[in-house]
Amino acid sequence: MNSGESIFNLHTAQVSVSYVLDVFGGTRREVESLHSLADSQQYQLEATYLTLASNVVTTAIQEAGARAQLAATDGIVQSEREALQILQRQYEIGSIAMTDVMAQEAALATAEATVPPLKKQLEQSRHALATLAGHFPQRGGGGALRAGNPAPAGRSSRHGPCAVGSPTAGCTGS
Repeated sequence: MNSGESIFNLHTAQVSVSYVLDVFGGTRREVESLHSLADSQQYQLEATYLTLASNVVTTAIQEAGARAQLAATDGIVQSEREALQILQRQYEIGSIAMTDVMAQEAALATAEATVPPLKKQLEQSRHALATLAGHFPQRGGGGALRAGNPAPAGRSSRHGPCAVGSPTAGCTGS
């Protein structure tokens, strides 16, 4: 240090703290708004699940009704065929006129004509049910939801876990 140079070291410690004053409560209101938006979206989700569940139930009832109606119509068609056979035998032995046989043939044709629309209605219900259950109709068919099968989707909400379409799944919601 004899050369005439002076050694000078300067050490400074600096701390910087800053915060935004929420004098009028704007940030707090924004946070409350975001919480309200999240609640609203949760309620919309729950409403969607309820709508899906009600659509599944309605479609299942329609499918069961179409199935029962088709079975009843098949029984009617079978009875009409048997009656036609009896009338044809009676005509052959001469106990009734041909008009009676023709009237029975018309009744049979009328009953048979109601079968294709019922089959179409049944298939439409099965396809809708499969679609609501989250399956493709050709793969889901009539077995999409059966008694004892688990529901197609589950959910959990602030009110507790609930399975769509399962009223006994321990739902504690309102």
